Amino acid sequence: MLKQVQKVCEMNPDSSLAQDVLIRSYLAKQQDGEAIEVAQKERQFNGHDVYAFDYVALTYAAAGQRSKAEALLPQLRAQAEGSQAGGHSLAIAQVYAALGEKDQAFAWLQKDFQMRDGGLTLINVLPVLNSLHSDPRFEDLVHRIGLPQ
Repeated sequence: MLKQVQKVCEMNPDSSLAQDVLIRSYLAKQQDGEAIEVAQKERQFNGHDVYAFDYVALTYAAAGQRSKAEALLPQLRAQAEGSQAGGHSLAIAQVYAALGEKDQAFAWLQKDFQMRDGGLTLINVLPVLNSLHSDPRFEDLVHRIGLPQ
């Protein structure tokens, strides 16, 4: 799959979605250096896009570069709190989950739930949230969203 995603990214270098899939594919294969490189390029290319910061923070957190991920969190939280659109809370929840901070992850998932963000429909399939699946709060959230268990 990685080769296909790389090809899509070559064909559509301005596709944030393709870059996101590539980043997550690298992380899944524990190719942290490659994931960080793609995330940083995405941030440079789409510096105006707040989601570019989300990718970088998540990548640092998933790669175990805690201090770099934490350094981006204040800006991410400010963007999320100033936004009427959802999505940022889910991204922040993923960063906290990757950092092993479950309480913070659930707090941000709850914020996304309150905003009725459609991105929450992905919580069962986002690998970075796997560490939350055994927590009763995750099962409760899945139930409240109306997803199959």
